[in-house]
Amino acid sequence: MQESKIIRLFKIIPAAVYNGMIWFLSSRTLPVNIGNFDKSLHLIEYCIFGFLLAFAFELTRKNFNPPAKYCIIFGSIAGGIDEFHQYFVPGRSFDIFDFMADVAGIVVGIAVWLLFIKLLSYLKLNIFSQKT
Repeated sequence: MQESKIIRLFKIIPAAVYNGMIWFLSSRTLPVNIGNFDKSLHLIEYCIFGFLLAFAFELTRKNFNPPAKYCIIFGSIAGGIDEFHQYFVPGRSFDIFDFMADVAGIVVGIAVWLLFIKLLSYLKLNIFSQKT
């Protein structure tokens, strides 16, 4: 039985809302200079985004290749657009190393998602009825 489009839409909502929060926060001027700690923050925030994208695209070990590519491509595009957007925000700048931390965070988020799915499988909990 094929999953309804409405349920698929609801799986995308957490990632979309989170991406909106990233965009909103990156639109603000930082009151203090956080230096290179900024790269760690990018890694963490995009790790969460990668995790939510993996949920949205129903990434599993058996269903890995297309969904993982979509997560990385979509997450990278979102990170690149956000970095470009920051160029126009006073007190912010475009930084290629921030973008690299964004992409690394997406990959780490996917890995965390796969570990989470493995844990659920071990506990005999199945969130994807037919795809795990």
